[in-house]
Amino acid sequence: MKKIILLSSVVFFLYYAVFAQKDNQSLFSQANNHFMHGQFTLARESYEKIEDKSSAVWQNIGNCFFNEKKYANALVCWQRAQLNASWKQLGQLFSSEVLALKALRLQPNFWWQYEIKRMVMVIPKLAWHILLFLLLAYILLISSRYWYISSLVSHSHKATWFALFGIMICCMIWYGQARIFKKGRAVVVKEKVVVHAGPEKTFHIKNKLPMGSQVCVIGREQGMDNVVYKTELGKTECGWIVPDFIEIV
Repeated sequence: MKKIILLSSVVFFLYYAVFAQKDNQSLFSQANNHFMHGQFTLARESYEKIEDKSSAVWQNIGNCFFNEKKYANALVCWQRAQLNASWKQLGQLFSSEVLALKALRLQPNFWWQYEIKRMVMVIPKLAWHILLFLLLAYILLISSRYWYISSLVSHSHKATWFALFGIMICCMIWYGQARIFKKGRAVVVKEKVVVHAGPEKTFHIKNKLPMGSQVCVIGREQGMDNVVYKTELGKTECGWIVPDFIEIV
């Protein structure tokens, strides 16, 4: 009896998976057709019905929002698409992000910042560590020929210095990846969102964030989100925002 129940469960699961896959393909084709005919809202609604959205689906949803002139929402979708995107797709997403930020009258990152972000996101940590190890080994080999104070510094001290240098570089890469994939990243999707000094609207107003500003949610209390954000002067500050005014990436 248990075998029959188990077999029935497996068959049902496989049937559901195949049916869901066909349904997703149908929705994707339908959404593409709407998009090609300029029906961006209908296309977006079809894309949003797809379960287990891939990077391509999130990118397409962002494209629909952008054509609807909802630039902040497009920014959210494109940043979601970046998390599992390929090298080539990241280039497209970064270009789209720049267009959205300019449309929102916000300053985008410099091109070299996007390139560094792309390398950190695509290249695995292990590959970075191997590359850095080879680079440090090469530096050690070259420096051993021209290091004239070698008589004053022992080989063990040299190895320790290079090991610490390698650990520092690896920590920088880990920190970069942690910043990119950090939980709680959000985008302001309303105009001139008020930032309060405390978890209630009765607290005084600290700042107002324009649509498209990026924040990091670090907690919630009394129905308000505690966020970290950057001011126009580049200073990092904390405040409290109504959750309905932001969209988690």
